[in-house]
Amino acid sequence: MRGSGRKGFSLVELMVVVGIIGVVIAATAVPAMRTWKRADLDRNANRIAGTMRLCRQKAIWKRVPYRLTIDPARRLFYTERSDSAGVWVLDPPETTFVDRGISLSVTAGGSPSNRDLLFEGRGTLASADAPATVLFWNDRAESLAVQIIRTGRVRLARRG
Repeated sequence: MRGSGRKGFSLVELMVVVGIIGVVIAATAVPAMRTWKRADLDRNANRIAGTMRLCRQKAIWKRVPYRLTIDPARRLFYTERSDSAGVWVLDPPETTFVDRGISLSVTAGGSPSNRDLLFEGRGTLASADAPATVLFWNDRAESLAVQIIRTGRVRLARRG
């Protein structure tokens, strides 16, 4: 009879396989975390860029001013339209929050204290608010800028 007739793997063999699997998982976890953080940054920047484009389109379609308010301290933004009495009404009636781990700042019309972007009824950004930049960044020092000019053209630019 050949061998000792034993079946299966020894404890040492199992430990080696588990160790190799652990090393492979550790090696892939770090790049995956980088990818997730960058995806969070992209998602938030694209969300506000889409909201800017939607504000512009609604202002043109309804021929009324729309306002995008961005609050960096509370990490949120929302849109409003001017009704016939000149009162600002949420449209749509929702507030969008920026994901955790993502910070933002706004500079509109050269002023970092201006947080409102006013889209006129013809779809242009008010001259006092143009150009505007919303800068998003994460804890890895990666940043993404959303820029809008007076004509309403929106562009994303990666920094760092």
